[in-house]
Amino acid sequence: MICVDACFLKGKWGGQLHAAIARDGNDDIYPIAYAVCETETKDTWTWFLRNLLADVDYLHELPLSFMSDRQKGLLNALEDLMPGIEHRFCVRHLHANLKGKGFKGKEFKVALWGAARAPNEIQFKHYLSVIRGMHGEAGDYIDKIDPKLWSRHAFRTTSCSDVLLNNVAESFNAWILEARDQPILTCFETIRRQIMNRFNQKRGGAVTATNVICPKIMKKLERNKSASRNYICHWSNKLQFEVDSTHEARRVVDLEQRTCGCGRWQLNGIPCPHAIAAIYLNHHKPEQYVSKWYLMNTFRQAYACGVNPMPGPDDWPADHDVDLIDPPEPRKQRGRPKKLRKREPYEQKPDESIKICRKGYNVQCGNCGKKSLNARGCSEPEHANRKKYPKKVKKPKTDVGGPSGIVSPPRTTKSTNTVGQQPDDIPQIESQPIRRRQRRVSSVYRKNSEVS
Repeated sequence: MICVDACFLKGKWGGQLHAAIARDGNDDIYPIAYAVCETETKDTWTWFLRNLLADVDYLHELPLSFMSDRQKGLLNALEDLMPGIEHRFCVRHLHANLKGKGFKGKEFKVALWGAARAPNEIQFKHYLSVIRGMHGEAGDYIDKIDPKLWSRHAFRTTSCSDVLLNNVAESFNAWILEARDQPILTCFETIRRQIMNRFNQKRGGAVTATNVICPKIMKKLERNKSASRNYICHWSNKLQFEVDSTHEARRVVDLEQRTCGCGRWQLNGIPCPHAIAAIYLNHHKPEQYVSKWYLMNTFRQAYACGVNPMPGPDDWPADHDVDLIDPPEPRKQRGRPKKLRKREPYEQKPDESIKICRKGYNVQCGNCGKKSLNARGCSEPEHANRKKYPKKVKKPKTDVGGPSGIVSPPRTTKSTNTVGQQPDDIPQIESQPIRRRQRRVSSVYRKNSEVS
């Protein structure tokens, strides 16, 4: 399962960064390839996918599956390069498109996701009828989209993945957020260094791991084990079983073919609760029926290659036979350079009129109760039950020189009158600052005062 996506670059030159991301055995991101193109069109996707498929050697041995956000030209590019290949759409973006056309509401969202998660065609048609009952135009729009692109019951079982979201590619775009604001060469080097460090960390964690199955997959298996207690299993013939439940329809499990009537075991390669009930009746362990893609040995093989180190640009060999690539012409756009992505019409935009305090929540007046206002700027009359906080009163400065209670005597200055000085003449007194005197008091005086 390869998730492809494109994100814009924030630098001076602009452009789009195309990326192909897969999932490892622990359901984490596994970067495969990335490239920078000028735009997001059919030609750029065709060039990117052609180079990607040329690097994948086991294409004919293992059929690939692609997932995207319904990018422009990507579907046509896949059909031209590999006719008949599986291509899935992200259901979240499909729901966003329908929401932008005016089909909103929580009930509509639940029905759409129910159709996407439907394990068989009967449930899929049931949810479609619910959608048509709420919005007839939405049902007509969904009928034009092939169920193989977005519903689980029509997915192929070759990829051992039942994902409905393109979150892996979105996570990669957020992971390289700092590199997207750099020049192209620096951007490539930053991403390469991040991938190199990530592979090294994964490789080190896999060496010390003692489990047979990856941790995240083991958690899913434990949840299925707990849910299998609610099922009653009956042995039919050989390795075929009937699994009944009070809250669900009957399912047929075949341990030899590793299939279940709910369809989840075939899609993701992890035994479902129905299959685990049959496995326990057969006195076997569910860990023996987990797909090989989720084993720690496969995880170690995925990160065994790593990323080779690379010298700096000063040590790169100069090849004069290759045509040099000229940089693109800078296109100065109007206005301030955009750093944030464009929001969809259905997304909630931040309200600029709301005043946010430093702690992150909205400011609310303690007098009138209105938001984006405090009591100091309130024009309403003062409320009788308003809670007032006493102001902090500063302590007056004392004449005590230090903690020991010793007062320094005033320092006199020499008189300038040497002849004819009257007895009433008072010498000038220069007082010493208190804080300065406090710093001069040594710890000996403090100790003596404590003892006394």
